[in-house]
Amino acid sequence: MLSCAVAVTVDGMNRWSGRGRATAALLPVGSVLLVIVVLMIVTQLGYAAKNSCAVFGPAPAGAIPSDAGGSVREARSWWPIGTICTWERVDGAGTVRSQAGDTALTAATYAFAALGLLSVIVGAAPNSRQRGNARSGDSEARAMYERRNREYRP
Repeated sequence: MLSCAVAVTVDGMNRWSGRGRATAALLPVGSVLLVIVVLMIVTQLGYAAKNSCAVFGPAPAGAIPSDAGGSVREARSWWPIGTICTWERVDGAGTVRSQAGDTALTAATYAFAALGLLSVIVGAAPNSRQRGNARSGDSEARAMYERRNREYRP
């Protein structure tokens, strides 16, 4: 049993799957990143929902403020993650649109999402040894261990 445990970590490589430790770690790291992305999106959309246009958003130039009888419509946006406010114009000729959201935070959110998704895909993808004979990695690792063991015996 000891020989099997040592064979697993020969040269820092998992011989049964042929994957290095870094590649094997990509799946959990990517999963954690995706959970963080979901939390970031929920937080940004929650902040946008809490701070409605009619209550907190200052009316842009040329718009009728909501406290003066003007109407405002709001919607959520995905770039930047936040709120889109559509106000009636003072002259009655259409609407004025304003958008609230943090572009840098949205860019970071989407970058984390891409990195997390890529990590999960690469970490979960089988490599060439896993596609072939599953036992071939075992015999190769054991042979390498035995060869090294014979070289160092006095």
